[in-house]
Amino acid sequence: MPPTLEILCDIPWDLYPGRCAGFEEYITLKEQICYDYRHPPNYRQLYIEGQRSVRENFPGRLKYGIRVDDGPLMLEYCLRALSVCHPLMSLKDVDPLTICHRLAGGDQTPPETEEEYANFRIPEIRNLTPRLRLQGLACFAHMKFWADERTPQCYTHLVESDSPMWDACNAADICVGLGFVPPITLRIAGWMATTKARFGVDARRADRFKDLHFLWTTHANYLSRLQLREDSRLRKVAKAPHLYRCANDGCKIQATNRNALRRCGGRCPLERKPHYCSEFCQRQHWMIHREFCKSDTTTDHTDIIDDDGSVDWVDVDEFKLPAIVNDKKLWEQKWPLFADSEGPEIFIDVPNDSPFRKGEVVRLKTRTLSPECLKDYRSLWAPVKNSAKSKTRKHVEKLMDESPHNMGFPPDDVMDLLKGAQLKPW
Repeated sequence: MPPTLEILCDIPWDLYPGRCAGFEEYITLKEQICYDYRHPPNYRQLYIEGQRSVRENFPGRLKYGIRVDDGPLMLEYCLRALSVCHPLMSLKDVDPLTICHRLAGGDQTPPETEEEYANFRIPEIRNLTPRLRLQGLACFAHMKFWADERTPQCYTHLVESDSPMWDACNAADICVGLGFVPPITLRIAGWMATTKARFGVDARRADRFKDLHFLWTTHANYLSRLQLREDSRLRKVAKAPHLYRCANDGCKIQATNRNALRRCGGRCPLERKPHYCSEFCQRQHWMIHREFCKSDTTTDHTDIIDDDGSVDWVDVDEFKLPAIVNDKKLWEQKWPLFADSEGPEIFIDVPNDSPFRKGEVVRLKTRTLSPECLKDYRSLWAPVKNSAKSKTRKHVEKLMDESPHNMGFPPDDVMDLLKGAQLKPW
């Protein structure tokens, strides 16, 4: 099945984690709200600009921007407040929902009487551009969406007049209708597509939602684009499957282009030479491949990665060779967060574990994260006992908080992190 959602995660190893609390959440929020999914940002530039913005826009300046209605500072405050990005302690009394609602023009209600009309003035927001207004609208949709998704609900609650999900869908529909399609709008439409499984009724056909043609059409076009790209990729992979996936049995890492994976350096012919995502996978697979890596024997056997279930297939168990097995549980392992260097794109498909999204696949693509990171992330969603999943997630959170050894800090900072010190903000 083709993926129903693609996530690009090109975190710059030398800029992670941003040196202030909540910075990663802030960057994710900017990517979800401020950019069109058809034109994704350059992650390195996104991190550099985000660091500069957090460093220069201190709480006092944001407070001043809200007081004088400065558009860019109003949006910056909303993003910082939603991501709990340090430091905003002095602005806790300012509601980001109200700010982004004003930024999107939602508070401009028309006058009802002649007296009100005579005194009516549209509040002027400084440095306001059409793109900034749409970003404010996307931010409003994001807050309404998450406010509703975290609340237990029934179909009646979903379609009632004051439903936050209605506000989210309506704002998202306006965004895409005006040609701006941030990822959050696709997330909202994707959630609405699950209402049939959740409540037995497709809410998109309800009277309140059925007229949001721009949103539903845009989401359908997004899924169609994923399907077309996947069909094209599979046709390319069918011609040389060994170039596009790791040959190690059980490894789910795949490549977008033919040069992304490392090939075996032996004498096996190029047309059947296995490729690997990492040295660990190559060592694990060597117990099998060693029998075919000689020029005088490769013609006698079928390529190991093209097993079609034939009874003539030489099974792994018949080799009787010791395997290199990592017998540690996931939460006992140490794995690098980043690859050795930024290179060609690899990806892994993660089955969606939601009971309302059975059969759906999320594709995680990256040029900077390590294959071990992708594989261990996928294992978080594997059908295992709750106790094991809980330990695994706690372990991943611990690794992320402790900062992996290869994340690019100067030596002094690495030593401070290993000693348990906290990074100071700029």
